[in-house]
Amino acid sequence: MRPFIVYVILALMFCVPVLAQEKPLTQAEYVQLLYGIERRSVNKSEVVDALRRRGIGFALNDGIRSLTRSKGANDDELKRALEEAERRRKDPEGTRLPTALETAGLIDKTRRKTLEAVGEMPDFVVKQQIQRSEAYAGTGNFRNLDKLIVAVSYRSSGEESYKLLSINGALQANAESKRSYEEAGGTSSTGEFVTMLATIFKPESETEFTPVQTDLVRGRNTVIFDFSVERDKAKQQIIAGGGYSQMTLTGMKGRIWIDRDEFRVCVSKAKRPRYRRIFRSGRPDARSTTIGPRSPTKDICCRSSRMYA
Repeated sequence: MRPFIVYVILALMFCVPVLAQEKPLTQAEYVQLLYGIERRSVNKSEVVDALRRRGIGFALNDGIRSLTRSKGANDDELKRALEEAERRRKDPEGTRLPTALETAGLIDKTRRKTLEAVGEMPDFVVKQQIQRSEAYAGTGNFRNLDKLIVAVSYRSSGEESYKLLSINGALQANAESKRSYEEAGGTSSTGEFVTMLATIFKPESETEFTPVQTDLVRGRNTVIFDFSVERDKAKQQIIAGGGYSQMTLTGMKGRIWIDRDEFRVCVSKAKRPRYRRIFRSGRPDARSTTIGPRSPTKDICCRSSRMYA
């Protein structure tokens, strides 16, 4: 009996600090995190995660908004996370995450609507923002390479074409629609917007959905889901351009914003898994989606993009 009591006491001792950490962020804590971003001792992603996980325990004012813009380099995701934390503080019930049962219903209804829409999709054009980055093998120390703006055109026949509009803000002269945007150099991928939505919601993809946050998009209440599709289900192509041409298949993961009333995808944000550019006889190695120690790897590249419907 005594060992059991001691075990319970020890368990409670270790649980208390964890529970304390999940209290809403105070204004002082949040300001300290912002200055940490400026000093590069804290990653913006860590602050965003803290806002989404813990929320805030103070009233948001213009001074905090201004400080967030200046210390956070006017980062959109950080600003959105802060505003959502304020909405949750004001209306905790209206901004709560759906239960497991509600999530299943929301995903099922969105799946039906999305696949119906894909089959009846008219011709349209969306703007795609792409951030590309790289790191040397095993370091995990990614640095940004460039930002691309690509116009993705979809035709009702099921074809997609791409027009490279700008690289790092510099407009591209005489931009033409093509089957890919390999002209930008570096890495590019297949399966954008419509193709991506179809892949995510097809039952055979066996996509895993995890609700992580609520958000307000163009006045619509949405739920943010992390999604993940395994490589053998997604079969997305990553192409490495330049003086050589290589291709590998990857899985798919990212986030989607689903309108909880209309059951439609408002925003999708895809991130291709990290992969290696491994050169053996001019072809990528079969293990190109894994990362391990000491292999003939030139570098690692990753790609993330954001598309608006």
